[in-house]
Amino acid sequence: MPKELKLEIKPQNFSTFILKSILSILLILFLAFILFAIITPNLNGNYTLPLKIIGVLFILILVTQFIFSPTIYLYSIRISETTTELKWQKNGKYKYQKFNNAQITTEIVPSGKNNPYLKLEIKDKDSQLILKQHRIGEWTFDKLKKTDNDIDKYKAQHISKK
Repeated sequence: MPKELKLEIKPQNFSTFILKSILSILLILFLAFILFAIITPNLNGNYTLPLKIIGVLFILILVTQFIFSPTIYLYSIRISETTTELKWQKNGKYKYQKFNNAQITTEIVPSGKNNPYLKLEIKDKDSQLILKQHRIGEWTFDKLKKTDNDIDKYKAQHISKK
């Protein structure tokens, strides 16, 4: 039986992720603008209103994308008999938390169409942390499922020993 469960992944380069997200949002809004300009021919070449609407939509999408639903990227999970250490990035900022005698709950949660995420809930007597790891970078669906299974197996072995 392993004394420790480790998951180490190279941290994500969030600059390229954010750039790709911004470019995809811009492309969608540009296509919406073209469609809007084609559908409303009575604008007589005055596209300032559609441009203002597109600008406001772009800002709203960015705010909701990166502030209200932050991107989490777990890159280190270490679980031993007494301590649990997590390292993750939240919108590119590095975070770390250590738990003593933690209770760990994992679950693959369906989200949207074919976009499940790994919900990782860790509690100890002093604190509680809930992280939602979506598919990004090295986190494929198989990696989410394997991590969920590995943590469940480790917990089952650890609990059965006591």
